[in-house]
Amino acid sequence: KKLGETLKDSQMSVRLSALRGLAIMGPKAAAAAPDVKAMFDQTKDASAKVATAATLAALGSNADANAKVVLDALKDRTPAGKSGRVAAIDFVEFLGPKGRPAVPELIEALKDKSLTGRPSGGQVRERAAKVLGRMASAASAAIRPLTDALKDSERGMREAAADALGMFGPDAVVAAPKLREMIRVYPESASIAQMALDRIEPMKKTD
Repeated sequence: KKLGETLKDSQMSVRLSALRGLAIMGPKAAAAAPDVKAMFDQTKDASAKVATAATLAALGSNADANAKVVLDALKDRTPAGKSGRVAAIDFVEFLGPKGRPAVPELIEALKDKSLTGRPSGGQVRERAAKVLGRMASAASAAIRPLTDALKDSERGMREAAADALGMFGPDAVVAAPKLREMIRVYPESASIAQMALDRIEPMKKTD
């Protein structure tokens, strides 16, 4: 029932979801830190190692060292490091200000068309786009490459980029013309593009 207890679940996806829940709670869930640390020490799974490190940082436990685990995994572009890198993309937003150094790597990941290997599917670049949106306050450098992605040939990437740009709000005004073009050219993605426009140009929002 409790998130801490879920860390012992036999399904890795359930454990990762529990870690995300704890990371979202942040210092309020500090009492779970010993359980998360135990998982960090015991696991041999690369994605779990990175996710537990990010969660510990979010809980305020040895934040510098644990943030370094996540940032180092994000930089590992080798095939063997893929699982840890995807986990780092998924969890880096929980590092707070310590996650700022990840922005260039996340922007680079916008070029990665490989699959995440996660049950939820999708490409690495789509995950990176969404995370950059959630890190908008520290990721203004991503606005231009995300804008360029609005004309991507694949729907999933176009929509991930549009959704991310919406999270930047008015700071992403440069993307507005491309979002309007996306509405015209890709009607199947029009609703997501319009939602992004409504956040970027709230004064122009129409009923």
